[in-house]
Amino acid sequence: AGVTQTVPSPPPQVAGGSVLSELDAMAINDHLSEMEWKMSTEKFVLKGLAILGQWSVFYGGPNRGKTLLTQWLLREQIASGAIDGDKIYYVNVDDTQRGGIEKGRLAEEAGYKMLLANNRGFKPANLKTMITRMVEQDEASGVVLILDTLKKFTDLMSKRESSLFGELARAFVSAGGSIISLAHVNKNLGEDGKSIHTGTSDVQDDADCVYTIEHVGKMQGVDGATTTVEFENRKNRGDVAEKVAFQFTRKTGAGYRALFNSVKRVAIDEAEHVAQAAREVEERQKDSVAIEAIRAAITNGKNKRTEITDFVTRTSEVSRRRVVPVLNKFEGKLWTLEKGEKNASIYSLNNQPVPPEVSFI
Repeated sequence: AGVTQTVPSPPPQVAGGSVLSELDAMAINDHLSEMEWKMSTEKFVLKGLAILGQWSVFYGGPNRGKTLLTQWLLREQIASGAIDGDKIYYVNVDDTQRGGIEKGRLAEEAGYKMLLANNRGFKPANLKTMITRMVEQDEASGVVLILDTLKKFTDLMSKRESSLFGELARAFVSAGGSIISLAHVNKNLGEDGKSIHTGTSDVQDDADCVYTIEHVGKMQGVDGATTTVEFENRKNRGDVAEKVAFQFTRKTGAGYRALFNSVKRVAIDEAEHVAQAAREVEERQKDSVAIEAIRAAITNGKNKRTEITDFVTRTSEVSRRRVVPVLNKFEGKLWTLEKGEKNASIYSLNNQPVPPEVSFI
């Protein structure tokens, strides 16, 4: 008797046609040249910091210039002709009415548009629905949204809510839009002295580009206090800068426009000089009692190390073991050391102008 052979049945047909055909149609192989060309012609919404067609996030603490610098950078790019402001919408939902009007005037002059919470029918709660509609109606291409601040549009402490917003942002960016989100940092710094973003890591994980705005130093001058900050890159998917530094001067009694007009880019090495000066002044403040006692000793003719030590411990609460370390630390800066007879250490005060006040916030 013959053997009956069982023939396997074909796989079930998927509704809508072959899955392999669908996958073939989705493959990027035939579009690589076009994609590479698009990458080579990337445009910056904000010079060096935010690329058109990406989701960028700037984290920064209070008074570090998140809003100020973003507006200044927008004006810079539009004025240079690098981008057109017609489809740029600054969504200002973290401001007073007066502040919104001041910033709205700057937006009008620069050539981009500003939305202010609960004005002209705009409600922040409706924005996510509007983003979805732009994607569905194929209107997202070329649109730039600046969200100030991100916490008004999602719960940054919730992984689920942050993840859902990330999905929405990705859909908008994939449809040709761009998002720049401004967000806060924790009050306390990390072990490395750098800022820590608020909320879960989902926003950083999902965004294309992430910067923290680090405070470098503040110098008090005759006209006001000049703050130096650095944008430090934490994540990138494009040819953005590792660091970009800015300064702005806040004058007593002057308004927001004066602050805005004071903004300027500074070289990274100049920002490092400010940081070094800030560290030095911080050290001087920490040792201020000992420094003043040593100055008094030298002024009173006690210029040998042993004489200085005796004078300082007799006239102040500074301990004997602290005097020599302070003498060594500020040698060449506040005083000069020369060797006298029998190799004695003799100090003289430097006639240098007092440096400007520099402090960390």
